[in-house]
Amino acid sequence: MLNNTEDSCKVNLKRVIPFIKSELKDDEVEEFLEHINECETCKEELELYYIIETKLKEAETEDKSIYLPSLKDFIINEYKRVYLTAALKVTYYAVNTLVILAAIFTLLLQLRVWIY
Repeated sequence: MLNNTEDSCKVNLKRVIPFIKSELKDDEVEEFLEHINECETCKEELELYYIIETKLKEAETEDKSIYLPSLKDFIINEYKRVYLTAALKVTYYAVNTLVILAAIFTLLLQLRVWIY
């Protein structure tokens, strides 16, 4: 994470539109959300751009039944998505580790049968 507040704001202001369009990587989303929680100026910019983007989507959309979440809901959903992705990665690595350990254990048991 960036130490200098001004540099951090510059970087995170460039992330506002990609964040709204869900184009950021998970680690960038996490850094962005952390910064938004601490910086009122950047949070206000996010709110402004989010309102503009949602109004543009509403104007472009023929189907009026499409639900566009509030900014608060959108941020909560992004937190959930990032943490779910992290949990899935941990689960993936845990399962792979268990599979490898099971294969090693099976090999050791087979070696015991072959030797004795």
